[in-house]
Order: sequence, then C-alpha cells, then structure tokens
Amino acid sequence: MRCLPSPLSRRCAVALGVFFIGQAVLMTGCSSPAPKLTAPTDAYLKALAATSSDGVSPLADRPADEVAAVQRVVDLYADFSEKNIREHVSEVYADRLFFRDGFKQFTSVEPLAAYMIRSTEPLRRCTFEFEPFIRRGEDYFLPWTMIVSLNRDKEDREDRALGISRIRFNEDGKVVFQQDYWDPTDVLYSRIPIANWLIRKVKSRL
Repeated sequence: MRCLPSPLSRRCAVALGVFFIGQAVLMTGCSSPAPKLTAPTDAYLKALAATSSDGVSPLADRPADEVAAVQRVVDLYADFSEKNIREHVSEVYADRLFFRDGFKQFTSVEPLAAYMIRSTEPLRRCTFEFEPFIRRGEDYFLPWTMIVSLNRDKEDREDRALGISRIRFNEDGKVVFQQDYWDPTDVLYSRIPIANWLIRKVKSRL
C-alpha cells in the first residue's frame, strides 16, 4: 500500500527545494534569486510608464539607428565575457535604466555592469544567438538561445536555454528598459542532483 505524503512532508520538501535551489545558484557563481522578477510589480509598472514614448519607438523613423542599436545589444551578448562587457556595456545601456532578469533588478548601469561581470566568473564560454527582432510600438522583442559552458564542466559539455528580452531604447539608441524571460532550471539548478530531482518531481505533478 502506497502512503501519501502528509502536508508536513510536503512543506519539508518545499523548504528543502528552496534551500537546494539557492545553493545551486551560489555554486554556479550567480546571485540568489530575488522574488517577483517576472511579476508586474510597482517598480516594473513605473519603469514602463517612465520609459514610454507614446507607444512609438524614438528610433522608428531612423531605420539605420534602430538596426545599429539592436546590433549593439546582439554584439554585447554574442561574446558574454568580462573583456567585452567592460569595453561595451556603456555603449549599450543608458546611465539610468530599468533592468530585470531571473535573478536581479537594477536601475543604473554601474551595478548592472558589475553584476554581469560577476556572472562571467564561473563561465568557460557563454554566447547568445539571436533571432531577428520584432518591434511592436516602442517595444523590441529579441528571442535568443543562450549557449553556456561552466569552468567546472567537462570540455565538451554545452547547455542551451531559450529566452526573450523585451527592450526599449532612448533617442540615443541606448537601452533604458529590459525585461528578460527564461527558465534558469534548464541550465543552473539542474546541475545539482537533489535540486534536479526536486524540480523533476514538481514538474511531474503538474
């Protein structure tokens, strides 16, 4: 006869899951996940309002500048290395901005650059392959595939994760708003056996 887990055991499993997922992030050299990083929080909604240009991109009537602005983003992430970030991050991002991904949120370029550089420390290689962008009003949507190999990995190991970035540019062609959407469990959390087991168990019950 199979015993069903008690509410207490479920709570313990959830607590262990949170713990080991946090450890997974720390062990891969990334910052701990912050809550509500894909939810429409007040900060997110305020940033949308602050970067709004009446629904029309400031670059809409300047095709060459639009293509150049998007290309700078592509070039920055195509070589996600400390050297490339240090040399080009200020060409891509405005001094004041709203940036949010699955781990952190920033409102200025300096801490964002520091975060990006820290994120390269555990990486042997990391690059992003972008599909053609889509513009809807003032928003640019850039679908991408992240290809990553960690220092601790075997030389031939390479993981991939799909994502998309929602971006807004200012009149100078610099990013003033960016929201990234992707699933860190595909690359990061699954590397820790217990966290991977917990993730599979949760997904199997959905």
